Amino acid sequence: MRFFLKTTMRAAALGAAALALVGCGTIAPRAMDDKQLGSLKSQTVATTARPKSDFVMFTPANAFGVVGGIVAVSHGNKLDAEFNLEDPASAIAEGLVRTLEAYQGVRPVTPAVPGVSNDVKPLAAAAKGKANLLIDVQTLGRMAIYYPTVWNRYKVVYQANALLIDVNTQSVIAQGSCNRSPDANDDSPSYGELWANDAAVVRQEFARAAQECVQKFVAQMFPAAKAAAVAASQPAVATPVPSMAAPTPAALSTAPAAAPTASTPTAAPIAPVVAAAPVTASPAAPVARAGATVSMPFVPDSKPVGRVAGPAPAAPLAAQSVPTIATVPVVSPAQPAPAATATAAAPMPASKKESRLQWLKQMRDANLITSGEYETKRQQVLSAP
Repeated sequence: MRFFLKTTMRAAALGAAALALVGCGTIAPRAMDDKQLGSLKSQTVATTARPKSDFVMFTPANAFGVVGGIVAVSHGNKLDAEFNLEDPASAIAEGLVRTLEAYQGVRPVTPAVPGVSNDVKPLAAAAKGKANLLIDVQTLGRMAIYYPTVWNRYKVVYQANALLIDVNTQSVIAQGSCNRSPDANDDSPSYGELWANDAAVVRQEFARAAQECVQKFVAQMFPAAKAAAVAASQPAVATPVPSMAAPTPAALSTAPAAAPTASTPTAAPIAPVVAAAPVTASPAAPVARAGATVSMPFVPDSKPVGRVAGPAPAAPLAAQSVPTIATVPVVSPAQPAPAATATAAAPMPASKKESRLQWLKQMRDANLITSGEYETKRQQVLSAP
């Protein structure tokens, strides 16, 4: 009973915190000057290994209140376990080590030191006698969330802090913060596209997050070493890739025939700092999309049904559909139809209007939507029948 209560309270806290993930928990950057960087020459450096953070999967069906947060954490962690998703923290830490190795000749030390605490002194004590320096990259959040203005399109958000710790003095000598939250565009994936082909899109987004965060951390913590980051990208940082020994999943069901309008884009050019290893599931393979009216099926607390099993890299995936499976009752506003239909919408109860207005305010306060987007959506809710 005690374990159940503890688990439920933890999930509730995670769910509530995830609603305001973006911009929270960050730390002010602290950089090292040339003289301080020079003092690192030839010193030994280790990294921390922390337990994998929770993965939160927000859909319009589970984004409301504490109960919705619990469902989002439960749903996300089931997907995380099924697809064995990576936590970019270890790849980021390795990228920072390679940068310092290229710039000042620091000597990497293995194995990684257990991330036993969020406090500096216990971390430094765990590394005592193993290395002079310790790089600790801590993931603050991994989640996929729908865009509040486009409910059937999603983004993968990643946030982390990085510390460079002097083990002997048990003090932080450089630190930085990274938050990657892509803007909506025509190529933003649907729920089905996120998890198709062994979660190829999610893996690609985590690989991009690792690259961009290494670049940002180097600029914040070791600005004089930015030129060395190019050298540090060879060899590439290995992004953890799950074992492919598991049985091949069943193919996705095919949606009704519709002309594809766009395909998933090739990764946008990123200034090279640490090149992530290519993901296993051919992330650049084009993904066919449905036509003008796309109806997003949501799965509040269950894994998606079926994924494409390793198609040839050039072969497009068929448009996907995911059956609606509701296992947890959640009070949430109905998903708006993407286009007007001949049938008039049923009047929205006052309680649902109030719930949606409260949710929109939460999204605005968490900087997930702009004030302009908030006001537009607010007027749409108020004017709904």
